[in-house]
Amino acid sequence: MLPIKEIEEFVKSETKNVDSIAHDFGHLKRTAIGARWFVKILNGDKKEQDLAYIAGLLHDIVRAPTDKISHIKNGVEKTRKILEQFKLEKTVTNKIIEAIKMHGEPGIQKDVLQQSVFLADKILEAMGAYVVFRRAIYHAESSDFSGMSLEEATIYHYTWRMKKFNPSVFHKKFSKLITYQYYWPLHFLNAFKRKEEWALYLERIGYEYGSKKLPIEKLIKNFEPKFKEDEKYKKEALFYIQGKKFEEFEKMI
Repeated sequence: MLPIKEIEEFVKSETKNVDSIAHDFGHLKRTAIGARWFVKILNGDKKEQDLAYIAGLLHDIVRAPTDKISHIKNGVEKTRKILEQFKLEKTVTNKIIEAIKMHGEPGIQKDVLQQSVFLADKILEAMGAYVVFRRAIYHAESSDFSGMSLEEATIYHYTWRMKKFNPSVFHKKFSKLITYQYYWPLHFLNAFKRKEEWALYLERIGYEYGSKKLPIEKLIKNFEPKFKEDEKYKKEALFYIQGKKFEEFEKMI
C-alpha cells in the first residue's frame, strides 16, 4: 500500500514557506485531487489513481515565481529524494517521476497517469474563474513582470498563457470542459483590455494579496465583489476550491 497520507503530510510541511504563493500546498493538493479524478474519467485503475495523486502533490514541489527557468528538473530531483525516503519501489517512483516530467507541455503525455497530471494542472488549475484570482497573485510575486505596469503584466501573461494552452492542444474528449474553463480567463482578459471596472478591481485586489504573500484561498474567500461580474467569478472560484465542481465537470465529458 502506498503511503499517501504520509507523503501528503510531508509535502504540506515542506511547503509552509514556498517561494511562490501561486504554487503553494493548496495548488498541489487540488492538482492531486484533479489528477486522481482524471484517471477515473480515463478509466484508469485504483493504483493509477493513487500514483496520480502523489504525482499531483509533488509536481511543483520546487517552484520559483518565474516562468523563465524550468522548475521541472529540480522538482524531479527533489521528488526522487522524497520518494526514496518513503521507500517506494523503483518502478513506482519512475512512473511518478515521468508524470511530473511531462506535466509542462501539451501533447507529450504517453499514458493515463501522465495525461491526468497534465490535465489537472492545465484545465483545472490554469483555467476557470479560479485562475483569474491566482494570476493576480502571481503578477505581484513574479520577477517576470519587473518593469511592467500591472496592466502590461496582466495582458502579457494572459496572452502568452492562453496562446500556449488553447483549446486546440487538448483532446476532443474534453472539448466541452475546455470551452467552459477557457471562457472565464478569456472573458476576464477582454474585459480588462476594455478597462471594465470589475476586471480592474479584481486584478488590483488580487495583486495586493500577492504583494503581501497571502494565499489564494484567503483572497477568494475574503474578496468583496462590487459588481455582478466579479461576484460570478468569486462564486465559481469558491465552488472550485471547495471541490463542488466535479459533478458538473463530469457531465461535460
